[in-house]
Amino acid sequence: YGYGNVGDEAQLSADLQMLEKIAGRNNLKVLSPNPDYTTLQHDGIASALAPREAFFDQSSSPLYKIRTHISGGMVRRVGNAIYKILFLVRMAWLLFNANLMKFGCPPILLGAKRVALLEEVRQSGLIFFVGGGYLTGATLSRLWDGMLFIRIAKTFGKPVFISGQTIGDWQSGFNRWVAKWGLGKADLITVRDPEDSYQALVDLGIDKTRFYACCDDALFCSRTELDAVPHDESILKQRYVAFHLHYWGATSEAEKQSILDYAVQVLEQIPDENVVVISMTPSDEQAMEDLKQRYPRSNISYFQYNYDYELMRAVLAKAAYCVTMKHHPIIFSV
Repeated sequence: YGYGNVGDEAQLSADLQMLEKIAGRNNLKVLSPNPDYTTLQHDGIASALAPREAFFDQSSSPLYKIRTHISGGMVRRVGNAIYKILFLVRMAWLLFNANLMKFGCPPILLGAKRVALLEEVRQSGLIFFVGGGYLTGATLSRLWDGMLFIRIAKTFGKPVFISGQTIGDWQSGFNRWVAKWGLGKADLITVRDPEDSYQALVDLGIDKTRFYACCDDALFCSRTELDAVPHDESILKQRYVAFHLHYWGATSEAEKQSILDYAVQVLEQIPDENVVVISMTPSDEQAMEDLKQRYPRSNISYFQYNYDYELMRAVLAKAAYCVTMKHHPIIFSV
């Protein structure tokens, strides 16, 4: 949360609506790398720093940029290896301090924000851990961060429920061990696909009574009625196709050009359809602009990025069909 990603914020909104019925809104607190943003966007919900920021200084340190495998020269590979070691040392020290606090001892050599998050977990009644596609070897720092957080919660004796995850693709035996070290302690896990993620948990030897295939939490977020929303795009009043373009980390012009080539090929298959191009994250704005320059067409409209997931769901709900390069437009379409 906290990055302006429409799909992720929709997940959060859906879960807050559900948990509010169970626990009451005043008993909920969201862990976010950007607490002010989260509180503002979700009707004043209480928020505190997430582990990636409180424990690992994501916004100010290269520590959170570790990768399982990294391309480039020897210096980059050695640097990545050193940061992985430092990450693991940080994990061990945080877990050690959690054990100290468990027995009423003061933490040792920890900054205020790290102690604050440990105390948040210690005083909580339940950890509801919702994802995303980040408990994988492809997103290494998030995998290790997540497993540590689960172990800290269990150190304090807190139940942990993991919801709507994509899990697996460990990319190394050590990552697989870390995943089992954390996920094996969870009280309940749901995955959002019934095959790969489910099988990954089977392969880890997790007790089958503690996980099952379900859905993406964003499936249950609310939506507004499009007719009630002010907008200038007259194309939305006609039949249209929703189209989503995403660069998926492409940095070179050649990579971006390849993705644009593919997008144009798809659009050329539907020359007579009105098309509304949508964006799901702030970074999609550049991809939309590049497509507009590359493939000008009178019956293509560009619906500019808007945080409001309820509005985006409404746009997709009225579409004849959706062509997308990301996961959550599929969920919204469903």
